[in-house]
Amino acid sequence: MGNYQRIGFFLVFLFLFSHPLRAEKEFVYPLDLERDPFEPLINKEGIINLKLVRGVGDLKLSGIIYAQEKKDRLVIINNASFKEGDVFGPYRIKEIRPDEVVLTKKGKEIILKMEGKGEK
Repeated sequence: MGNYQRIGFFLVFLFLFSHPLRAEKEFVYPLDLERDPFEPLINKEGIINLKLVRGVGDLKLSGIIYAQEKKDRLVIINNASFKEGDVFGPYRIKEIRPDEVVLTKKGKEIILKMEGKGEK
């Protein structure tokens, strides 16, 4: 076997057997989408477009400012602040409590708790 044949054999062998080693895990797109997958979720400034948030798993409750007066209560979800009654995407802020916030989506209540406060 000549040098060119060995090199050719090696290249074919490398091509055939290295592909499975470097192949990335196949991405399976979720079927329960409520947004257009071709619409970017994050804009050019790096800000999440809350109108395109898909589900509760996409919501991150990072802060609650609780006050006796309802008008002074504030919640921070996905780095945006909201008051009771505010609407973003398919969600409406129904009630802000000291350690959790109650959202509604299509008539269904969703409770987001601050991390470390347990789940309901």
